Amino acid sequence: ALVKISEAKGADRQNRIMFSSGSQRAYLYIRQSGAHIFSINTTEIKAGYKGGSWTVAVECHEPWTVSCESGWVVTDITEASSPQEVTVEIAESHEKEEREAGLHFSCNGKTLTLRIIQDPGPYIALEKDTVETDGDGGSYNVLYISNTDVDVSTDAEWIRLIGGLEEQKMVGFEVLRNISQAREGSIFVTSVVNPEY
Repeated sequence: ALVKISEAKGADRQNRIMFSSGSQRAYLYIRQSGAHIFSINTTEIKAGYKGGSWTVAVECHEPWTVSCESGWVVTDITEASSPQEVTVEIAESHEKEEREAGLHFSCNGKTLTLRIIQDPGPYIALEKDTVETDGDGGSYNVLYISNTDVDVSTDAEWIRLIGGLEEQKMVGFEVLRNISQAREGSIFVTSVVNPEY
């Protein structure tokens, strides 16, 4: 008898074939090692600065592990012995630059790396954080550095903002003359993308 065995696409498997003639029976036992399939369904995650949750499907029928050297990437499981979906949590970025990490899936000496790239968080820095002026007031400019569009506002009616300086990354304002007591006011430079910055 010719026995044809199809390709294994999963774990080890076994079966038997019975041959009989009258009351006589004989069994042919067949054991087949599983295919050494080890794959992930994606090789890259591109995340916005707010982070989030992604699912990665792992195809493997043997013990495997997942690890990451960066604390801003966390998985819901670190090991398994069968195909699984792994939830990948990426924390919000407060970095000024894009950041990268590798999520490493390992099985039987083979490692597959999922590359994670995350956008920088909104960033604003002012050239100076205090401007002092005498009672005559005057016009001032303060440079800023930002990787996002900004909105400029003030809480003081005696500070007048000068618009049109955004392309130069500059906050322009005029302090009106003071004929009374010393006073303080603020100018707020906030991210249009995320007002918390």
